Amino acid sequence: MPKRKGRNNLTGQRYLAWGLLLGMGLSGCGGGEEPTGPALPQPEQAYGTVEGFVLVEGRAEGRQGVPKVAVEVFRLPRETGDLPLATTQTSAEGFFRLTNLPLQVALLLEAQPEFRTVSAIVTLTDAATLRKDLNPTTTLAAAVAEQTLSSGEAFSPAQLARLENVAGQTLAAYPSGDVTADAVQRGSLAAAIAAAHVGSLDIRSTPSGAQVWIDDWDTGRTTPTLFTAQIKGQSTVRLHLDGYRDFVAVVELRAGARTRLDASLEPLPAQANRAPRIRLISLSTTSLPPEGDLLTVTATVTDADSDPLMVTARLRGGGVTFAGQRMTRLEGTDQYQTTLRVPGNLGSVPQSYTVEVTATDGRGGLASAVSDPLTVETVESPPSPAGF
Repeated sequence: MPKRKGRNNLTGQRYLAWGLLLGMGLSGCGGGEEPTGPALPQPEQAYGTVEGFVLVEGRAEGRQGVPKVAVEVFRLPRETGDLPLATTQTSAEGFFRLTNLPLQVALLLEAQPEFRTVSAIVTLTDAATLRKDLNPTTTLAAAVAEQTLSSGEAFSPAQLARLENVAGQTLAAYPSGDVTADAVQRGSLAAAIAAAHVGSLDIRSTPSGAQVWIDDWDTGRTTPTLFTAQIKGQSTVRLHLDGYRDFVAVVELRAGARTRLDASLEPLPAQANRAPRIRLISLSTTSLPPEGDLLTVTATVTDADSDPLMVTARLRGGGVTFAGQRMTRLEGTDQYQTTLRVPGNLGSVPQSYTVEVTATDGRGGLASAVSDPLTVETVESPPSPAGF
């Protein structure tokens, strides 16, 4: 399993980074009720918030927060020289609040009160505020994560809960004091927990390219993929690929071993093609003079399958077969429009026409509709001379 890198040099560089952040004029590190620390620029995305108390043994049985101590956030795995993503300072009651933190990645929260380290691991899944206290139990769990997580990996929130439960049970065997205060002993306990509770998970699917969810946590990965550090126990894996049914399986993760999941995705049944629908036909006028004129035709046409449509319009009536004319879609709408030439009326009675609109989707779907009548008036006969 990968080890932490550059741990002996991190303390001095941490305070150097803290000094640099203050020197750049970043604010938010005061001792207010809920101080908010500065965040380095992040890519455009949703962000999360973490708040809680920094707690150590010997302070009202671990329930009194440590005041005026810096709390920093790092992305795991941490490398030598990494600057914190955000930094804040606890209030007089030991409370901290960190905002603008990236989602779906393993984050290390760390404070150093009274010449020791108190830390915690979080994986934020949404923009809601997560409550996370820093205490000996979370410190030991964080040490396990630092020893085992590889680049781009994280524990699901459910797995983090299992890991912290194991850390708490481990510390219960040392009632005389907080053994996590000693870096060497903390590292030794973390290595023992990793050996007994951490394994790997290999997920593959046919076809490949399915999105991977573990315990309702979006891992951001697609199949095939290998998670080198997962906490043993039951986890629910869900795979999603467009055009296929979601695959869901409960896997039993084993310590010190690679658990493999092979999924055969079932195609969704092909959906029958749905014909277009002509919802409305409107004409620029319903009465034209005897000489005829241009007529603007507008039709509202939709297709439930979002197929590209061919929409045409043609005149009907007058005992003539008219050719259809293609309609142009108006940008950003479901409306199609064209202009037709309506012939004049040389007869003695008004001539009636309709406009037929037809829509095809290229897959056999067809729809047609007819407009309300359009009338071309006739030339009135001049009055007869008197006496005739």
